[in-house]
This record gives sequence, C-alpha cells and structure tokens, in this order.
Amino acid sequence: MTIPHKAKLYQVLLRWFIIIGLVSVSLGLGSYLLFSYQSEKNFAIYNLNNDRNQQVVMFEGWLDDQTQTITQFALTPVVKEENLIGLKKLFEDYLEETESEFESLFYADINGKVLLDATDINPLLYVGDRSYFVKAMNGEKYISEVVLSRKDGNPVIIISSPVYSEDNEIIGVIFGGISLSRLDSFFTTFRFGDSGETFLVDKRGIMLTESRFTQEFVKRGLIQYTTQYEFKVNTPAVTSVINGESGYKEYTNYQDKYVMAAYQWLPELNWGLVVEVEKEEVMGNWINQIIAVFIVILLIMVLVIGPFSRYMAGKIVAPLLGLTERLDLFTLNYKSDVLSWTALETYAYQEIERLSQSFYSMAEKLGQLMENLETQAQHDALTGLANRHYFFKRCLQIIELTQRNDRECAMIFLDIDKFKVINDTYGHSVGDTVLVYIARLLEQSIRFSDVIGRFGGDEFTIILPDTGIKGAKYFAERIRSKIEEAPLQIDNDTIHITVSIGVAIYYGTNARINRQEVLETLINRADTAMYKAKEKSRNRVEFDYSKEDEKQLRLFCEGVNNEQEQEQEQEQEQEQELVE
Repeated sequence: MTIPHKAKLYQVLLRWFIIIGLVSVSLGLGSYLLFSYQSEKNFAIYNLNNDRNQQVVMFEGWLDDQTQTITQFALTPVVKEENLIGLKKLFEDYLEETESEFESLFYADINGKVLLDATDINPLLYVGDRSYFVKAMNGEKYISEVVLSRKDGNPVIIISSPVYSEDNEIIGVIFGGISLSRLDSFFTTFRFGDSGETFLVDKRGIMLTESRFTQEFVKRGLIQYTTQYEFKVNTPAVTSVINGESGYKEYTNYQDKYVMAAYQWLPELNWGLVVEVEKEEVMGNWINQIIAVFIVILLIMVLVIGPFSRYMAGKIVAPLLGLTERLDLFTLNYKSDVLSWTALETYAYQEIERLSQSFYSMAEKLGQLMENLETQAQHDALTGLANRHYFFKRCLQIIELTQRNDRECAMIFLDIDKFKVINDTYGHSVGDTVLVYIARLLEQSIRFSDVIGRFGGDEFTIILPDTGIKGAKYFAERIRSKIEEAPLQIDNDTIHITVSIGVAIYYGTNARINRQEVLETLINRADTAMYKAKEKSRNRVEFDYSKEDEKQLRLFCEGVNNEQEQEQEQEQEQEQELVE
C-alpha cells in the first residue's frame, strides 16, 4: 500500500522547522544583543563608578596625609617655643629628606605677618586677610580653595593649622602651599585607556588639573598653553557636580566626543571630581563580539539550520512510514511478527555557557586589581610597612578596644640617629636600604597584634596593645639594643645604626571620647620623649610620663619592694628553724 502525498508532509515539516529555526535564531540574537549590550554597559558603569570612588578615597587620604603633616608641625616643641631658627631647620629638613607635596612651608604670627618661609630668607608677605589664616586663628584646620599665591602669583591650595602655646592660646599659624601641578601629578596616575581622563573643577566649572588633551586644545586655539585654572568646562556632568550632585551621565564632552562619565562633589573642598571615557572605546569589544556573532549566525543558518531541518523532518516522517508499512503487513497477516520493532532513538543537546565564563573571568581580574590598589593605598612603597593613613586607622581601632576594655596601650616613636649623615655620606640609595633594613628588624621584633608604620622620613611608629610601662620599656630597650648590635654591611662598608626612642602610655580608664584627639596626643607625647632621647646623647629610650604612668610606676616599685621583704622574712624563718 502506497502512501499518497508523502512528499507533502515532509515538505511541510521541513518548511516549519526552517521557520521555527529562523525565528528562534532571530529571537535569540535579539535577546543576546539586548542583554549583552546592557550587561556590557552596566559593567562599564560599575567600573567607572568604582574608579571614581577609589580616586575619591585615595585623594581624600592624600589630602589627609598633607593635613596631618601640617598638624604635626604645629605640635612640635620648637613651634610652641617660637624658635624660628629651629623651625626653619625643621622645615628645610622635611622638604629635603622627604618627597614633600608642599612647594614651601610658612609660619605667620597672630597679626598675619609671615615670619618664616622655608624657601625664602626674607619673606615679605601678609596673609591676615586670607580665609585659611582666619580659619586657623579660629582654631580650625583648613584646606583652602584655589588661591593666587602672594609669593609668586601662581594658583595654589593652602593647608593651615593653628599653633597653640603651652597655655592653650593661639600664637600663630603654620601653613603650606601645594601647587596645581602637584594635583595634576596625583591624578595623572589614574588615566586609563586611550581616552580615559580624570579632572577636578571648582564651583565655577574651571578645570584645576591639566587635561590629557591640552596640546590638541592649544592647536585649536581654545587655550594658550594650559588648562589649569584657565579652561572652563561646560558639560552636563560638570553642571551637575558643581550643583553638589554625584552620579553618572552620558553626553558629548568638550572635545565633541560622546563619553560616559562618573562624577562626585567634594563638599569639604568645594570641588568636583569627573571621570570620563569615550563610549566607543568602552563598548568597542561589544561591537566586535556582535560582528563575530553575526558571522557565526550566518554560518549556522547556512550549514546547520537547513541540514538539521531536513534531518528532523526525516526523523519524524520515517517512523510514521515504518509504522504504516508494518500496519499494512499486519492487515495481510495478523500472525506476523512485523510489529516487533525497536524503540525510537532519543536526542540530547548540550549548551556552552560562554558568556557566564567570560563574566567570571572578568570579575576575578577585577578583584585582583582592587586588592592591589588598597595595598598601595595602605602601605609604604619603600618599606612595605603601614603608611601614615593606614597606621592611624589601625591605631584608632586599638584605642577604641583599649577604652572599651579598660586596658592600656603603648606608643613607640623611633627615629634613626644621624640619618642625614648616612644619606650625605653614602647616598640616598643606601639611605633607602637602611630604612628597609630597620623595617625588617622591627617586623622581626613585634607580636602579631602590634602595628608598625612609617611615620615619615626616617621616623617609625609602633603601637603595642595591652602593654604597660614595664612591657613597653622592655620592648623599646630590646629593639634599641637589637639595632645597635646589628650593623648593616653594604659591600665593604659597615654602617653602625642607632636609634632614639620615645615611649608614651595610654590608659583606657582615663579615655577621652574623641579617639582622634587621644591618638594625636599620644603620638605627640611619644614624639616629645623621642626628642628628649636625642637631646640626651641619642641611642637611648625615654618616656613621657603622665600622672597615671607615675602611679603605675610607683605601684610597680612597691610590688618589687614587697616581694624582696617577703623573701627576706622567709630566709630569716628558715635560719631560725635550723638554729632550733
């Protein structure tokens, strides 16, 4: 028995399989385009916002470090004593021995007259009408907006701090100037790709940092030679950020390029931070992927959908034809075993999740990149020790635990004796080797709970949790003698190193609520004790004793005396027993 119109069923199935295949591919391609575009865009926005947040954190930390430097100068004894000669030497040593961000350091009296300029022998400046001077005279630490320096007329930002006398009266102001080129050097490190740019603007929209496209602007006649404090930016991101907003936008920027931008207002500085990158650069990989997908889809349509449709149509029709033939035979001979036939074959399909694997790989790389940036943000590049910002953060945590548990902690302030002589004699590279050598010796001497930081130059600080006078004295003497007994051998030279150490103790029972004030006072006390050690011939340990320290020391001595008396009584009793 023949089956009429057999080819019709096959052709209908073939036609429907092809239509379904094309529709499925079209829907899949459209969904992929929409999803992949949105995913790629969301990932780019996430990276851009994350870069902006990281830059804000690092910039605020950088400014905090500069503010801490000015504050520490304001707390030094030579300032309180109004010793201008000693203060000038302190300023000059700092600018010479450290990679200072300040162009110069100044000291002004309460009338606004500049008495000392670290880079000028006879300063003839008056700053009494400047906001940073007025703020400092009101007892505030202050970071100014961009002002024109009265020394050379260049735009700078000023960081100022009041100076207090021993009677807690303001006797002057210390301030330092940071040029816009310093800001530019800081933000240049954050540029990425071929079009990525980070810049600061003031509340008028004036660019404070150098654009990476300055040369192009000069050729176009938009500026003479620089964008710093001369070029006004009028873009949606800048308009929003100078209104105190933070967020993300897409627009055509001042280069007539369509960009993606993340921005944030810095209210304490009255500045805005903008991070831009051309959208074409960010989404270029997505476009390349789409081109590849189109080529693959075209090949699939030609090489897969047609043959697969014919195969599936044949697989569906063939069993029906076989069953029909068997039924015809059965009608002819019902005893026949022609109905004994094998089960139809089954099919399994496997999908490769290429997109999820790509996302996982990108997430893994991003995690590694963030880890590297904190470290850089938290540790000193030369010694690997905690930098000042991270050290202060850990100290505040330890002081909080000390207050909460009514315990005690010790602050060690260590300074390498005659480090400038080492630098002058052997060179700064050997000086760096000495700093690293001391850092390693200190790391070998501390407990797991202790924290070491490089305070600046050749100064190191160590905070010891749960440590009183006895433990701090033992620790300080141990590292002092360890350094003294371990000279550094470089080539044929043996460098003998000694250190002066200052120690201060903080007792949680006397804790003040303001942990930042407690930390500044504790560091200042340890620093004072260190200078006392230097005045007493160096290579020694000195304490800055508070009333609580004297009480603890007295109790300790009484305990030692009681133990000695008990031992003498026991010896007398033993002698009496022997006589009897």
